[in-house]
Amino acid sequence: MTTALTKTMLCPDGWTKHFLRMLDWACAPLLPGAHTESLIPRRFRQRMGSIALLAALCLGTAAGASEQAQTLDRVVASVGKVAITESDVLDEYRLERFLEDGREPSDRPGPQEMEKIRGRLIDQKLLEFEAGQSTLLAGPSEEVARKRLAILERQFPNEEAFEVALQPLGITKQQLFEKLVWQERILRVVDHRLRPVALVKSKEIKDYYQQTLVPQLAQSGNRNPPPLPEVEAKIHELLVQQKIDQLLKRWLSQLKTSQHVELMSL
Repeated sequence: MTTALTKTMLCPDGWTKHFLRMLDWACAPLLPGAHTESLIPRRFRQRMGSIALLAALCLGTAAGASEQAQTLDRVVASVGKVAITESDVLDEYRLERFLEDGREPSDRPGPQEMEKIRGRLIDQKLLEFEAGQSTLLAGPSEEVARKRLAILERQFPNEEAFEVALQPLGITKQQLFEKLVWQERILRVVDHRLRPVALVKSKEIKDYYQQTLVPQLAQSGNRNPPPLPEVEAKIHELLVQQKIDQLLKRWLSQLKTSQHVELMSL
């Protein structure tokens, strides 16, 4: 599966944008100026409440620990009967940053970033349910997940260093692999459902070539763009992915209604 359930599976800063950033590791951008990005959908989480409780006990304040744990684990959204807590959002942020930067972040996300991450977690829950109902085989998903894991691991001197880097996140290499498998399976389900209706006309390809690609190349100093036949297939795929992004927004909106999504204060 190529990139570009790209720029937006949901919104400019939504789930797909983050989720598909992962695919950039394995796929180069389709065309100059066409940035492939991704979502990462994610749940290797260690409850922050227990950490807060331990810290408070060390200070001899058990009552304060209980209150702090409840604060960290307060519910900030629900998808059907599934709760998403503040610690889920924080853990997701830490994992996302690790996957992007190769290290645990030292800062805490601001209110706007927390809201975006919560939105991605909600979309993950909805799509995980759909993936769980799917009969698509997991084999290809595992193969792609192994490649993604290998690319991430190559950022570290050796396997031991990689596993040490995962420890602050409270996950193992195997757990990370299992998460990546789920991400790939979700992508397969989305692609399987939406690609057949993401139809692209010849005129759209020609218009993209003339109105977008050629001007972009000229702006970057390339006055001799490749002829349309050479890039037609890539443009077609890029436009298909853009349409899938738009269709996914509508599908997720329907799922949110059917699954009853509720937001609480962050």
